[in-house]
Amino acid sequence: MQEVRSTLEYRILSDKPVGALEISDAMRALQSVYRSSLYSSENLLGSFDETLHVSGVRAGSQIYELVALTAASALPFVSDVNATVTFYKNITGLTDYFLRRSEAPRKIKPKHCSNVIGMVSPGINSGDGLQISPIQGTVNIENLNYILSPKESEIIRRNAFEEKALLEAPEVEFYKNQVLKIIQANAVRTSTSGTNSPDKGIIIDIDTVARSVIFDETLLQEKSRLLSDNNFYTSSFLVDVEVARSNNKVKAYIVKRIRLLP
Repeated sequence: MQEVRSTLEYRILSDKPVGALEISDAMRALQSVYRSSLYSSENLLGSFDETLHVSGVRAGSQIYELVALTAASALPFVSDVNATVTFYKNITGLTDYFLRRSEAPRKIKPKHCSNVIGMVSPGINSGDGLQISPIQGTVNIENLNYILSPKESEIIRRNAFEEKALLEAPEVEFYKNQVLKIIQANAVRTSTSGTNSPDKGIIIDIDTVARSVIFDETLLQEKSRLLSDNNFYTSSFLVDVEVARSNNKVKAYIVKRIRLLP
């Protein structure tokens, strides 16, 4: 009897093209989470290939079918759904944590932040966000279905950037009324190396080099409004900011308040 294929569907809810680098980063992040899933379960470790495979991409869509293969052979697909469901729960555990819906599923490390940033970034400008579902054959497993709106994806990414910055640069100082000039915002590729974020800026009284800028969650709507201003890149802003340092070197600015200078 032919085995029923068990897959994890990663679906970008959009009919628009998505950047190849964003897809690459998302697949790399999903591979990392999948490998961690195997190592977190004695029942799975050693039973499955540690490489996650793409078994199909639906024609005319942004639906990626991801599959775990047994370690013995690359031919039989998983019939036991345990690996797929464990993988799914590891993803949702991380995303729920960065949405501040739940406690951390494990001790959070910078790599967890990078992984969740990569996973959700394609959903931020997608139109309707992301959908992640474990599927057996054509049937949803245990009615598990996880949908993230673009706004939720943006919140997750912001929170993950902040936590990553604080983990990698734990020395934090608070400054009031600093002049910030943004020199890069919403880059096409979301870098997750170091403490880099899509936004960079200079606060000349603190550091003459452009550093990552992370806006507080309460400022996301204001940031979007400011980005729509044609004078955004020629304007300076007065900010209250947390400065994250490592070994006395500035790694990131976490903006807590912002207003346009006259």
